[in-house]
Amino acid sequence: MSESENDPPVLLGDILRSMVSFFVPGRGYIATGVVIVLLFFAGLVVLWKTVEVPLLSHDRYLLTQDKIELKQCLADGKIQSGQPPWITRDLVPEVLELVARQQHRSANEPFSILDPKLVEMFKMALQMHPWVRRVVSVTKKSPAQLEMVVEYRRPVLVVEVAPEDADTITFYPVDADAKILPLPDFPLSELGKYPHLTDYPYPPLGTTPGSCWPTGNAVEDAVRIVCDFGDYWNQLGMKSLRVYRERDDETLSSENHFILYTHNDSTIRWGACFREGISGREVYTNEAKIQKIIQYVNQRGRIDVPGTERVHLVLQSKNATGTVSESPF
Repeated sequence: MSESENDPPVLLGDILRSMVSFFVPGRGYIATGVVIVLLFFAGLVVLWKTVEVPLLSHDRYLLTQDKIELKQCLADGKIQSGQPPWITRDLVPEVLELVARQQHRSANEPFSILDPKLVEMFKMALQMHPWVRRVVSVTKKSPAQLEMVVEYRRPVLVVEVAPEDADTITFYPVDADAKILPLPDFPLSELGKYPHLTDYPYPPLGTTPGSCWPTGNAVEDAVRIVCDFGDYWNQLGMKSLRVYRERDDETLSSENHFILYTHNDSTIRWGACFREGISGREVYTNEAKIQKIIQYVNQRGRIDVPGTERVHLVLQSKNATGTVSESPF
């Protein structure tokens, strides 16, 4: 038997260790492992580049509009299919268009569920939509489905902006954050269903959906009052609010005073809007004032019935009793 037949076979690992140990004496095994791992991952990269395009474009993994579901998160945290009743059009095509615009691609071009950036792309698009208040989740589902859960913005007030130097009135529906909502989604018949802040002289910082008024403005206070009323706003027959001046020579300041109107034009002099932790403002909470109105109605009858005598109520402001009295102002 020849000498060569008795020699053990030379393995690739031995060759690599010999080569590496020449440059790194005593570390051949460790360096060989590192080299093998690097070669393995380099091979994976080459393989992925080869199959990436055909795999991402395979029909099985294409995400089309009919495979995208948009759900809503309710105030109690429950998840529900469909959109709220105040949004009458399908928002999924608009979200797809926003994603396509961000990615500089056609809105008709389908996405691949295998795209690692897919979830983040749709989250960013949802955050840009004027009807979305908060993105709860975006989840991929097999084989090619996408579930999106959002908290929608809810209209709570319509601001009637009437600048003192103009004869026109512009309507701005706003949500609980005093953010402007898309006006084209509100026919005139729908605008009348919401409380109105009338004769407000100051326009918002911008007119596009999502814009708002400066911090500390009367719109924020009006929204806070309406939200604190909740269902009582309709139950008590409230219709609108207006900012008023305590004196004729006073400008509309950060401490906004309000008059509330019912459907038969009875009035409630509300005073300032309560804000926790801000000195110098109203000391009686909005909830306390609402309870005083409810007590009055329970004792004296409704104050909003059309054709009946108008009632003028005064809710005393700070440093007063805070009671409701039947008194003109």
